[in-house]
Amino acid sequence: MNRSIFIFFVFLVSFSAQSQNSHSVKEFNLLSATKEDYKSVKNFFQVDKLTSSFGVFKIGDELLIGRPHNHNLLRFSFIAIGEYSLLNAMAMIMLPSLNAKTEIVIESLRIYKPNKNQDAIVIVNFKNKENSNASSLSNFDDNNINPSEMIGNIFNLEKAILTGEILKPSDP
Repeated sequence: MNRSIFIFFVFLVSFSAQSQNSHSVKEFNLLSATKEDYKSVKNFFQVDKLTSSFGVFKIGDELLIGRPHNHNLLRFSFIAIGEYSLLNAMAMIMLPSLNAKTEIVIESLRIYKPNKNQDAIVIVNFKNKENSNASSLSNFDDNNINPSEMIGNIFNLEKAILTGEILKPSDP
């Protein structure tokens, strides 16, 4: 337990360290990114357009929430309620399965740089397509989310797509 607290503290300190790197870029290609590309940006940087092995995405693109994976009938594994933040990440409330087949719009794309043994992680904040002006989850009661007011995040886009939790409109 103490070790995990220490590791989290080290992560938090390293995440908040100041540098001269950019917070955002217009386009980023995960397929051809080099160490030099990652050196020019902060660890948790925003992109307007992302090219990856699992698709091309840009702010404003529409996605479809698929089905929970591993036969989980109650909750999604890679989609959570609310915008992504470090505080939210520590106590995520997973999106209920009743939100399957909801169309969403990408509000932001952010990337955590790859670690030695891990690939970069793409995080997406989204709003419901039907009400892209929603600003909060005002009808949050016992995890029953009014889909027209839904704001959420996909905290690992690659895994969400590979498991079918997120579908691109062109996918069957």
